[in-house]
Formats: sequence, C-alpha cells, structure tokens
Amino acid sequence: MFLPRATEMAEAEAKPGKASPARRGDETLLIAEDEPYVRDLLSDVLAAEGYQVLSAHDGGDALLKAARTPGQSTCWSRTW
Repeated sequence: MFLPRATEMAEAEAKPGKASPARRGDETLLIAEDEPYVRDLLSDVLAAEGYQVLSAHDGGDALLKAARTPGQSTCWSRTW
C-alpha cells in the first residue's frame, strides 16, 4: 500500500448534517514493508480499525505468511 506524501495542508470540510458512523474492517490484511516504523504504524492503525493484521518485513516473508494463513486470499499491491 502506498501512502503519498501530502504536498499542501488539507482544508477541513464543514458540512452540515449528521456524521455517518466510521466503517470498521473485519478482514485479515498482510502488510509487507521493509521500514519497521512504517510497518508498525500501519499495522497499529489498521488493527485499531478492526482488521486482523499480519506484517512482513519483505516479499519473501509475506509469501511465507500468506501460505501459512488459512482462508480465501485476494492479492492487491501497489509499488512506486
């Protein structure tokens, strides 16, 4: 997953009305990231949103963890 760097400050959108409840995840996600700080931060944020998170330090580790995890898999990746 690629999180782009912000180039400018975002403006807060003030919209009248009732706020919708935040969506919560229930899927298992596998994070492959070589930077420990980024991997840990992303894992913590996703876990707080209800996702089961598996983290890997590189592609090979990710493939091993995916093979050892039962269930249906869908692969999505983003590299830049």
